[in-house]
Amino acid sequence: MRVTPAAAAMIKRYSYPVVIFLVSRAGLFLLVYVSLITISIRPGEEYWSAFPDNLFLNGLCRWDSSWYADIIRFGYQNQNKGIGIGQDTAFFPLYPLISAFVKRVVGEAYLAGLIVSNLAFFVALLVLYKLLTEKYGEEVAWKTLLLMIVNPFSLFFSSVYTESLFLLCVVLSFYFAEKGNFLAAALSAALAGATRFVGVVLIVPLLMIYIQQKNYSIKAVRPDLLTLLLIFAGPGLYMVFLAVQYGAPLQFLISQDVWGSLNPLAMLAHMWRSITVSALLNGSYDVMNIINLAAALPLLAGLFYASRIGYPYITFSVLVFAISLSRVQGLGRYMMVVFPVSVALAMLMRHRTVFYSYVYFSILFLALFSIMFSHWYWVA
Repeated sequence: MRVTPAAAAMIKRYSYPVVIFLVSRAGLFLLVYVSLITISIRPGEEYWSAFPDNLFLNGLCRWDSSWYADIIRFGYQNQNKGIGIGQDTAFFPLYPLISAFVKRVVGEAYLAGLIVSNLAFFVALLVLYKLLTEKYGEEVAWKTLLLMIVNPFSLFFSSVYTESLFLLCVVLSFYFAEKGNFLAAALSAALAGATRFVGVVLIVPLLMIYIQQKNYSIKAVRPDLLTLLLIFAGPGLYMVFLAVQYGAPLQFLISQDVWGSLNPLAMLAHMWRSITVSALLNGSYDVMNIINLAAALPLLAGLFYASRIGYPYITFSVLVFAISLSRVQGLGRYMMVVFPVSVALAMLMRHRTVFYSYVYFSILFLALFSIMFSHWYWVA
């Protein structure tokens, strides 16, 4: 079959995100597989196993994956697993809903979740590469994708978690907004809000992009601005479901409180008091919470390059950070989907030695966190 010049050009254009996705995910699954063969899992408890006979898949189904799998299988029960009340309603519905449709084909909830996560991540990389190439140029685009793929917490993009689907919805909302299609942008943002509640903050950057495209002229505003209100439909429909089913539209907030939160200021104060030379040497401090908190530091690069990246993009980053601060123990996972921060790092690290040194250390931590996660140690 002869490939047309247009098709050949498209294949060449998108070969980078395709190759980097395939290589990185193959390496991640292989690493987890080998680690499960050679290293014993965390002692002291009996842990459930999603794929006891398939270690290639088993290690990326941990922690919250079981909540999603149960929702995929049985729908919402508003039940707990021994801690607190109504925990399953803390998880928003789009990811388990799509996975439930995939389960009808593949027959297994965890496998369906893995397929949805990895497919969503793959499509997100393609759309993000197109968006960034058009907006910032090819060098910034490929550097950004590489930084996101080697992010120490990027294992969650391939796990039974919502991060990859949320990233896809966010990227699509910005992509359509830049094209002036605010109906599609609002619908994408609504899907983001149906994946994670924090998606509602997209109303602010999309409104900023709309105003920018109208040259800040009130007279240029049209009724299509109202389409942005559709953003609230995502979490809004879930709240309607909770109200009808359980009589509590804010049940997801009640359920989230089960896990509690950490005060970031109190954590900083504790860190300041507890980290001494001897503590650093013998490891007697809460390193994972500190690493999760430190995962937000690249946001400073975003603020530095705010005018070049675009204020709507930085506003989105700051809003996600502010909302996520209430749960510092998962901040690294929450911040890795904030792609404008990776754009800022790509712009900041112009020198190849600096850039590839950063990539090298990121890969080391990604490998470490992947092994920890697969062996039932808390990462984010």
